[in-house]
Amino acid sequence: MWWILMLSIVMQCVQSVRIIYMRVPEVVQYGTMDSVTLDCDYVTDNVMGLVVKWFYMDKSQLVYQWIPPQKPQALGILKDKLDLNYKLSHNPYAQHRALRIKNPTPELTGNYTCVVSTFLAEDQKTKPMTIFDEEWRCSGSKLTSHEPVCGNLARALRRPATARQTSEADLEKYLVEQSMEGADRAMAAEIPRAPRLEDWVKFKELTGIEIDIDFTERPKGADAAEVIDRLDRIEKETFERLSNKNLSTQAENSVSLTNTPQCTNGSVPFISDYDLWRGVQDLPPIYDTNTEIDSLFRDIAVTDPLDHLRHADLREE
Repeated sequence: MWWILMLSIVMQCVQSVRIIYMRVPEVVQYGTMDSVTLDCDYVTDNVMGLVVKWFYMDKSQLVYQWIPPQKPQALGILKDKLDLNYKLSHNPYAQHRALRIKNPTPELTGNYTCVVSTFLAEDQKTKPMTIFDEEWRCSGSKLTSHEPVCGNLARALRRPATARQTSEADLEKYLVEQSMEGADRAMAAEIPRAPRLEDWVKFKELTGIEIDIDFTERPKGADAAEVIDRLDRIEKETFERLSNKNLSTQAENSVSLTNTPQCTNGSVPFISDYDLWRGVQDLPPIYDTNTEIDSLFRDIAVTDPLDHLRHADLREE
């Protein structure tokens, strides 16, 4: 019977850590909040070896670690972006469980995983957070839009430091609307940080640009400036190619209209100034109408109006 008691004790220890609530803001508009809080509330019956960790995107990117009673640490993408003095609870084993991100930017969009563990137990939960820029949403430069190549995505990435501010009432109204499932899905589709393979296929068909992307691995150590410069070059090259294509089409249409011999269905053919001048040069010389009238009357013999009556009387006799 002793082994049953030991197994019961071990099972209680295994179940001694449990995350009961995780709060992560789903949608945040860039420039409207000084900070955001990501909370991970948990209960534990055993604090031996307690460690609270936060991961970004996947569990290979550790961004926060707290081992009571030591001070918390900010790592990776959140280094120098957290308020490490922030306390959400008076419990010494839960006071630093939350993340307080200062001045959140769109680059921090992604999935956040909270992991709470002891020597014998562990629990974790994951939730997404989207930080969007109003300029991205309205610029029409996203791959999911109908006009993916319009030359302003790179400019949006190089946005000024001061963002447009909105009133608290407008922000609250917007966040309430975004709480609906359909609105969240639409907003997620507008953020081009992790596009679907179908979006890139559509982008390639519309622009003819070949871009090799591994959708199974997130880029590591990429230089943001080089990425933006490359994107800027791609947009410029595509814009020039499409502009040249439009000019060629317009030139072909102009030539076809110039060579149209006659009007059809009441339409007026296009005639250039040069063709009009050549047509005038080919016209026959214009004669003096007064001279021609004089010649016409000289050729007409003067006759008596009663002569035809006399000729008729002679034929009757």
